[in-house]
Amino acid sequence: MLYDAVPAEARRNDALDDVRSGALDRARWLLDLLDRGRAEFRLAFGTRKGEYRRLEEPHAGIRAEIDEGLATRSDDELRAAALSLLLVARPDGSGVWHYRNRVASLISRRRGWTSGEVAVMLLRVGEYRAGHWLAESLGAVLDAVDRLDTDGRRAVTPHLRQAYRRLMAVEVGADARGSPGRRLRALLGDEDAAMPDELIPAAALWAAALREHADTAPTPEARWARLRTS
Repeated sequence: MLYDAVPAEARRNDALDDVRSGALDRARWLLDLLDRGRAEFRLAFGTRKGEYRRLEEPHAGIRAEIDEGLATRSDDELRAAALSLLLVARPDGSGVWHYRNRVASLISRRRGWTSGEVAVMLLRVGEYRAGHWLAESLGAVLDAVDRLDTDGRRAVTPHLRQAYRRLMAVEVGADARGSPGRRLRALLGDEDAAMPDELIPAAALWAAALREHADTAPTPEARWARLRTS
């Protein structure tokens, strides 16, 4: 059962574990539906090999039930559902690929995001190995970052830097990388992070050191404050 396995798999032994476990608890109904969908898909696959359209039937039915459930939930429960879908997804993006549009919609339309919830999403998306899945999911998470106040954005800045470095490191097309990369640079407002994507190739030997510098260098505000006090 997903609810039995995911909380343990989602733990990172950090200050955000309570946010992760709380979201999974509030989205128990969603995990149960996903579990049923996996079981029905395995059954269909075992009896109808090669019939892709019919293999889609279990997912279509579960998607409809998920949509019905989402329509009656509070904003708090919907934010928990978005976090849970990201946490349940495997690093290659499989597992909830059929629900990716719902993830983007849940994140972009919700208000009331906390810095802890956004930090969990940024960290989780950074764990995805598939570049297209990372870039697509990151674009949705940045919609939640946009809804944070000044203090909230400041709190997630280290995670934004980490997400930017991860985005620069994965293999993904320039079109997919471009939009989230530009948004991250704008949010960071950092001269080092403002370097164009194409100038930091993922495979270059010198790229890791440059990304490390961009991740740790002081912001323009910090440099200005240091100048004023010197």
